[in-house]
Amino acid sequence: MDTTFIIDSSVCDDSRNWNRLLYFVQTLVNYFNVSSSGGRIALITFSTDAKAVLKFNTLSGSFLNSAEINRLVGSLQCQQGYRRIDKALDLADKEVLSPTGGVRDVSKPILVITTGKQTKNQGVYMPLDIASSRLQSKGAVVFVVGIGNDVEESELNDIASSPKDVFRVDSHKELYSIADAAKRGICIIVPTATAKVTTPSPTTPGISMLQCSIQSGL
Repeated sequence: MDTTFIIDSSVCDDSRNWNRLLYFVQTLVNYFNVSSSGGRIALITFSTDAKAVLKFNTLSGSFLNSAEINRLVGSLQCQQGYRRIDKALDLADKEVLSPTGGVRDVSKPILVITTGKQTKNQGVYMPLDIASSRLQSKGAVVFVVGIGNDVEESELNDIASSPKDVFRVDSHKELYSIADAAKRGICIIVPTATAKVTTPSPTTPGISMLQCSIQSGL
């Protein structure tokens, strides 16, 4: 399974919240059995611009493990700026879910974490449903976590593959409370997706649980 985390770094007014967000990502990474023959992780951060911090082929050999990825996650710096979710999704399409990004023919969950609405007054932007549909056409299942009161429900639904793939919390302090649900949603997905898809239940035939541990209790 090739999992992409897309992380909003547009608001940096509280370092504790940024650290809570990073810890949430690290908690999930620990369950993806990262190795040369197992799961792989890509990281994108965004504010005014988007940056591919880690592609699927960035690490190799003894460095391809959860501990090394979490070290990189822990070193991420909040950038501050506008919130260009569209740029992050576009970057994932062009540079991560691509041959140059090292993506494989396996399940491709994407988790977008945002603290608010898309910035729309800073030039031309791509509608989020279109940006997300391009990822889904490549077989990705897109999940989204909306944090706080500045998120817009319609935008979250535009980003996610399905309304069932949307998670909401009122604050960064509550991220831990959805970690298990997010983990299970990411781990239990259909192997490929070419359109808007609904995350199946654990009893649905044909589900692929790939390179992912879904036991409860974080």
